[in-house]
Order: sequence, then C-alpha cells, then structure tokens
Amino acid sequence: MALPDFSGARPSNAGDSFHELWALHTALALVESRGPLTAVTVEGIPAVDSVGVKDDAWNGVDCGLYFGGETFDSANRIELIQLKYSSANPDKNWTVASLTASTSTTKDNSVMRRLADQFIAAHIQRRNDPSKQTVVRFITNRPISAQITSALTDFLASPPPNARRKSRISKANQAILKKLRKASGLKVTDFTALCRALSIGGGESSRFALREQLIIAIGAWTNTNSRTQLDDLLQLIREHMMPESSRDRITKESGAEDHLYRSGLVDSVFRFSVNLKGGPTMPVQKYMTWKQKVLLGTSLKVIAPTGQYDPTKLINWGTNRWSFKPEFAYSQRWQKWVLDGYLGVWFFTTNSDFWSRNTYYSGTRSQTQDPIGSFEGHLSYDFKPRLWASLDGNFWFGGKTSVSGIQNPLSEQNNSRLGGTFAVPITKHQSLKFSYSNGTYIRFGGNYQSVSAAWQYSWFGNPQ
Repeated sequence: MALPDFSGARPSNAGDSFHELWALHTALALVESRGPLTAVTVEGIPAVDSVGVKDDAWNGVDCGLYFGGETFDSANRIELIQLKYSSANPDKNWTVASLTASTSTTKDNSVMRRLADQFIAAHIQRRNDPSKQTVVRFITNRPISAQITSALTDFLASPPPNARRKSRISKANQAILKKLRKASGLKVTDFTALCRALSIGGGESSRFALREQLIIAIGAWTNTNSRTQLDDLLQLIREHMMPESSRDRITKESGAEDHLYRSGLVDSVFRFSVNLKGGPTMPVQKYMTWKQKVLLGTSLKVIAPTGQYDPTKLINWGTNRWSFKPEFAYSQRWQKWVLDGYLGVWFFTTNSDFWSRNTYYSGTRSQTQDPIGSFEGHLSYDFKPRLWASLDGNFWFGGKTSVSGIQNPLSEQNNSRLGGTFAVPITKHQSLKFSYSNGTYIRFGGNYQSVSAAWQYSWFGNPQ
C-alpha cells in the first residue's frame, strides 16, 4: 500500500514536481550515445510538428519522446505521454468514470479526450507510413481499474464484428468501451486505432523514489554533490517547460549528453594520518600476538581540484575547489569486542566559476558550500581470528549550497545510515567480506539500500 505523499506542497505542486522528475529521468537515456531515444519535449510538441494541427491538440502532452529521429517525419517511433500524479490518494483506482470525467461545459477536457486529441493530431501526419509507430501513454502513480484493463484487452483480442460474426466482447466490456469512445469523441475506426496505440500504466514510482533514483544515477557520473546537480538539472527542465521556450527539444547534441556525458580525470585525493596513542610499528610476528587496548589517531583528507572541469557544463568530474576533512579516530577493545568511532568535518573553498558563460547564464557565478559534519561508528565482535561481524552506523549533517550568494535550503544534508558487515576466512591468505546498509533517518537523499561483497588477500597469512 502506497502512503499519502504529504510534504507541505499543494497537490498541483506535487504533480509539477513529478512531471519534472519523470521528464528528467527519461531524458537521461539521451546520454547513451547508441540508445534509440533521440529527443525529448516537455509541455507539448514543437511547432515544426504542429503544422496544420490545432495547438490545443497537444494540451495533454506532458512529454514527447522521439526514437530514431528528431521530427515526426524522421522518427520511426514517437510516444506522447500524459502524466497524472496524486499526492493524497495514491491507492485510489483510475476508473471509467474518472477517465471520462470532464470539467468543461463543452465536455472536451477529460483524460480520454485529450489522449484521443493528441493521438489523432499525430496519426494524421504519420498514418500513411506503416513503418512509423505512434504510441499514446497514460502514466500515473495511481492503480488502473481492472475493468478498464479487461475491456481494452478484450477489445484488442477480439476480431471486429460483421454481418456474419457477432462481437465476442462481453456486454460489460462493451458498455465500458462505449463510454470510453463517447468521451474520446472519435468514430469507431479512429477509436480502434487509438486503442491499438494506447498504453495505460498505473503504479508509477512516487516523486520521492524518482528523486532518489536520479541522485544515484547522477552520482555515478560525477564526484560532486549529486543533490546539487539534480536541482540544477531540474531547473533546466523547468526552463524547457516555459512558454517562451517554444517547446524546444532536448536532444543528444543540445541536451542531456551535452550536460551529462564526461570523460576525463577526477580530482586527486590525498590523506595524511598519524597515531596519537597506541598501535606502534612492529614486525609481523609481534603484530600477530599484539593485544589492542586504546587507539587514538587523527588524519587530514585533501581533495585537490585537478580533475576535468568545464565551467560551461553542469556535470563535471572535477569540482574546481579544494576540499579538506580533518578527522579524529578512537578505537578500543574489550576482549572480543571492538568499538571504533570517527568524527570529522568537511570544509570547502569557493568554486569561483560555476556553470557560467553558457546558454542559461551569460555571466560568471560562484558556488559555495557550508561545512558537512560527519560521524561514523562500528561495534564488532571477533569470533576467532579473521572471522568477525560488526554493526555499522553513520550520521552527516550540513552542506547547504549557495550560488552567487543565494542559498538553496533543499541542499542541506541531515541523514543517517545503519548496516552490518560480516567477514569470513576461506584460506590462509584469503577471506570474504559482505556488507549491507540502509537509510534510517533521511532528510534529503541517501534513502537507498546497499549490498556489497569483497574478496581480500593477505600476503602475510598466519605466521608459523
């Protein structure tokens, strides 16, 4: 059962947020240079594909997807997407009544009517070429009534009736199809074509799940703050949604690939550490019999801005700033129990040339980030040498970002994760380690599960 989506936003704002996130999530496929998706539009269809078509025919198109070409003439497949999101009633079914309900006096703005209008507008331009496919998709986080699914499936599976053959569609499904066709305003032939092109999908991910998926995907391409990059990419989508954008396409050349794909070196990372108490240097033979008591240490991690960086691009491998993390460490053993703790703070210098001198901002702007405090702890138990298990946890907070002095409060981090680790020896020199973690307290980002496995090899083994 899905939980109501309450975050202080009005339902319309929640729907807009879902629209932006869904559009960006889909546009990321443009990064794949050999992928079939070639262009994405938001809020309608470009004027070049609207010649001879009433402009209000595209009112129901929240996103347009082009495959194999960037226009109706060149694309071998287009998908016209209508998105609907409910924040208060995510478990409420879409029924025949809700699909056909109209709020205008002319009865022409129902979901079904808008799906029909956008299909016919595209179908008229493409129907003479059977190799060109037109798909109309209705995507929502709410489930679809089984009655609607049954009626459409029954309709597509049944041969058309004629003078000698009666319809094989049940009377109940015939009644549903009659209501859908009436709401669409189409004749039987065009309604049949619409049903063959129609895809109705319920149970889409919530806007929060989409945001987490995007954070993880963007984080795989850059070592900078993926939450900040996500907010900036969403701003790019919003700009394409503005009326003055003329419904421009986002393409491989002008859109996602230009903003996201990078190849180059990352920033250099250095770490300096020293023991303050315990753990003196010793030969291997002595180390194998050494008994740990209290260990204290400190370290300084430095990230130098040596990675690939282009200030005109939003996503970069490099950060164009220095980062410093002083950290204090504590470890103590009680027989087979070991407690480890780490307390540190990230400090960042100013990125003086952040996403500047491009189509979206002609001048130069800077980005700053507040310090991020972090704590990490481990409580482990040694069953025998090299066979151990631990409970792991961390917490980090802070990190608000500002661009040219304007702070973004949504970029603040205040999260915690818990997990466990288990290590088991398999030979004298080898062992396996398995880890699991999950978000426990999440303000923004980090709400995902992580599972990892590692193979370890020691050249020393157990001395004889």
